[in-house]
Amino acid sequence: MAQLVHTWQLDQIMAGGQYTDGPNIKDRYRIQFMADGRYAQTLLADSTRYVGTWKLAGDNHTLQLTDHKGAAQEYTINGATGQKLLYGRGNKENKYELYTFTLVP
Repeated sequence: MAQLVHTWQLDQIMAGGQYTDGPNIKDRYRIQFMADGRYAQTLLADSTRYVGTWKLAGDNHTLQLTDHKGAAQEYTINGATGQKLLYGRGNKENKYELYTFTLVP
């Protein structure tokens, strides 16, 4: 859990073998995971900020996010290092989407 408690910036999305990088990501954001179980998501385009809750499940391989409207989403953590965070889930087209974040110093 301690590895997640940082601020991360979305830098790449891979879906169905197609990559979308940095500024080409629609609604690109930063996400800050806080030790008290809250997270703040800030859109880079206009600094709109949303706060929700998060927790880890499944031997710390499942990330559960509940957004500011109460909608729950579940992601599989594919990797977490000191500089990178990768998690993903199936999308509406039944393709796996992998989100790659980098640590914000």
